[in-house]
Amino acid sequence: MEPEHDLSVEARGHKIAGINKNMTTKRDERKKAALDKQIDENLKRVYDEELDQDIPDRFLALLDKLREQE
Repeated sequence: MEPEHDLSVEARGHKIAGINKNMTTKRDERKKAALDKQIDENLKRVYDEELDQDIPDRFLALLDKLREQE
């Protein structure tokens, strides 16, 4: 006796939809991971740029005044 195969459009469509759902989920996860990485890199770049800036003269003058008061 031969095994029964459900070759109906509905059954095939269900299987394909399941595959596409898994592919979409994995694709979405990769996109999110790439976006997270890009955000992290941009935040680090901005933070590093801020660290490289000189201390403003007004702030240095204020520090000098505080030291003089001690």
